[in-house]
Amino acid sequence: MVTVVRADAERCLAERTHLAALAENPSLPADLVERLAADPDEDVRLAISLRPELDETRRMEIDFTAGDFDRGDTVQ
Repeated sequence: MVTVVRADAERCLAERTHLAALAENPSLPADLVERLAADPDEDVRLAISLRPELDETRRMEIDFTAGDFDRGDTVQ
């Protein structure tokens, strides 16, 4: 996984590009995680909700709809 450079992350946010990938990056700064948790794109919010550092209370505050295959693991 590539370490996020803050300036690059800010540019992605401003241009609304690569947001789901950005949301999945474990090196994303906490304040940008919070910004993406309120993103209008449900896929971005879902990616944020899967971050391991979030507790269940914070995860429940993020508005997203999980489908059958959106559990964060793969079907065997």
